[in-house]
Amino acid sequence: MNRYIEKINDLKKELELQKKHERTLRECESGKAIMGCSSKIMTNILIIGGVLFSLLVSTSIALIFDTKNESIFLFSSFVGFGFWFYFASGLYGDFFVENFDIDDLREQITRKRAIIEYEIKKIEEMHNDLDEQKKQKKKIEAIKNQKTIEHLIRKSQDKFVFYKKIEDIKCNEIGIIDDFIIENCYLKFIDWLKNLNANSAKEEDLIDSIISNTGKIQNISIPENIFFDVFRSGTNRDGYCDIFASNQKTFGESLIYTNDLYGCVFAFIFNFSIVPKLSWGHGFYDRDYMIFLSKKLTANYISYYANEPIEKFFNEKYPPVGLRISKNDENCFRLECISYKNGFGYYNLALTINNGILEDTEITEVDVWGKGVFY
Repeated sequence: MNRYIEKINDLKKELELQKKHERTLRECESGKAIMGCSSKIMTNILIIGGVLFSLLVSTSIALIFDTKNESIFLFSSFVGFGFWFYFASGLYGDFFVENFDIDDLREQITRKRAIIEYEIKKIEEMHNDLDEQKKQKKKIEAIKNQKTIEHLIRKSQDKFVFYKKIEDIKCNEIGIIDDFIIENCYLKFIDWLKNLNANSAKEEDLIDSIISNTGKIQNISIPENIFFDVFRSGTNRDGYCDIFASNQKTFGESLIYTNDLYGCVFAFIFNFSIVPKLSWGHGFYDRDYMIFLSKKLTANYISYYANEPIEKFFNEKYPPVGLRISKNDENCFRLECISYKNGFGYYNLALTINNGILEDTEITEVDVWGKGVFY
């Protein structure tokens, strides 16, 4: 790749040089007409000047030697004219340069420029072809990876039942919430994040946006007499933001959720997924993790963002991909999901929700080996 770029740069420099030659040639052509006219004038000046100078020399000699001999007069005139022409032509010789072949020079420059432009075009086409081949190769690899990931995800979920309704959940039976519900909730969460500008908005504007956006989600409500405060750390470029309620709880802990699967999913998202989404720049450190909520979200993340080998994300000792749910009693549910924290390892995220009220959250290590990455 670098070799092609260097070659193109060299050719472009040479092309600029040829363009400079063309400009110089045009200046010469415009100057040729002037020089042609000037040379004729100068020729007449030289002839007249030569005649006058020869008369001056011959007259001066005749006066000095006090003679009227015609031979001496003619000889001295000839010598004077010769000296005049010799010195004058040396002084003004540049005006006689009018017959050099500009047409040949122009043809050489034009031909060389055309060759250089053709070579540049050919190299750029080869470069574009290579780029296209790499893109196609990357797409093919992504498709293969996607299929591999989906296969591994299905394999990890083989022993679990999928739930589409909260009424179907049996006590002490662990199942996985249907992907359609997960992705529907996640899209609404992404909409909730829009226009927040957590890194730069004024605190009062940010709180107004949070309250307004939360009111648009049917499965969430804000308790009465609850106020929110924003804690920002860092700068507009590097930092993070946390939202706290007046009841000494976090934003997600203070909300009330509907007693259905949608409410359960929103409870999980607004307590765990919100953390990396309210981080930026260096503020991602120790807060950047991907929660494997659904097959699609997991496959997209592993395919395009993670630097780890695909197989490393799937291990028999890891919990399955997806948001797991179990029923403790009539209206009390426990939700769990495996997550990957960038540069650290794997953690299991869990919470308990009872009648739409969050009771507790828990984060436990699954497979941790690193100390994070520096952003």
